[in-house]
This record gives sequence, structure tokens and C-alpha cells, in this order.
Amino acid sequence: MALYMQAVRVIEINPDSGEFAVRVTKGGEPIQGVTASRISKIEERVMTWLGGAPQIHLWIQRNLLTEEASAGSVGLTQSNLQQLLERCETVLARSVLAEFNESDDDDEDDDRPEDGTLIIQDTAAALAYLPLPAPGQYGETRRYYDKDYLRQLEETRDFLERITSDLAYRVPGEIIYRYEIY
Repeated sequence: MALYMQAVRVIEINPDSGEFAVRVTKGGEPIQGVTASRISKIEERVMTWLGGAPQIHLWIQRNLLTEEASAGSVGLTQSNLQQLLERCETVLARSVLAEFNESDDDDEDDDRPEDGTLIIQDTAAALAYLPLPAPGQYGETRRYYDKDYLRQLEETRDFLERITSDLAYRVPGEIIYRYEIY
């Protein structure tokens, strides 16, 4: 099982309004058979979480997905984006990586990281703000918070900063979060 995640900006086009004009070309030449006046929507992929970011999906699932919106997509408001950005920034600010040392671990769990793996020293902020899903949920296998977890938060933060800046400059379109579990 794997989790595919992306965010798209959807711009509805009304050719009669004169607000937007669409021209579809290949090599600078109009594509035969495509009538620009019949294009009703433009979708721009603004973020793809390569390999997924299950902690982000879990937050969206818990806070935004309703039964009606659980069919694989949900619209993200500026408030949603800001809340998630604040959570990412909080966890990143409170997380320090250190090498895992088996001799420091009292847990006899076989799913421990290998010695030398960079893990978050104090996971309190991660657990409180953006916890990982249970092992097996969305295909997640990690049981510890490591540099990949933080990398996913950094990528998400950068995306959220870019999108909230776009919104401040009134870039048109609605941000839609899409996911697929396969």
C-alpha cells in the first residue's frame, strides 16, 4: 500500500467573460482539434509529495476530510493552509536531529532505527502537531521520527509559503488537495 499526494490550483475558465484567454500550442503552433473556447478549467500541479508525507495526509484527514470530501480530494482554504504552515514551522523549530545509539535505548523493539540513523531527539512537538500514522496505515512503515520526516515538513512548509504568498498577491484559482491510496 502506498500514498500518492498532490495539490493543484484549479482555475475555472469562462471564455465569455473575457477575464481569461486560453491558447493551446505545441512548438508555438495551435494544436489541431483543440478549441480554446471550449476549455473550462486549467489545473496547475503546485505540489507533489514524492513518496508521500503521511503526517501531512493524517492532519488533512483528521481536520478537513469529511465523508463527502473523502473521495480523494478536498479544497484547501487560506485558513487551512496557514494552520498547516504553523504546525510545520512549530515542529521544525522544536526538532533537533541526533544519531540514534542503541545503547541509549531501553526499548527492545525490533523496529528501532539502525545505529547512526539521524532521528529527532525530542519528539514531543512532532507527536503533538503532526504525528506519523500508525504503522501500516497508508503503507507507512516508519516507527520513528527521522531526517526524512523533517525533509517532508520542510518541503511542505516551502510549498505552503509559496501558495500563501500567491494568495496574498491574488493569484486566481482554488487549491485542491488530492490523494490516492493504492
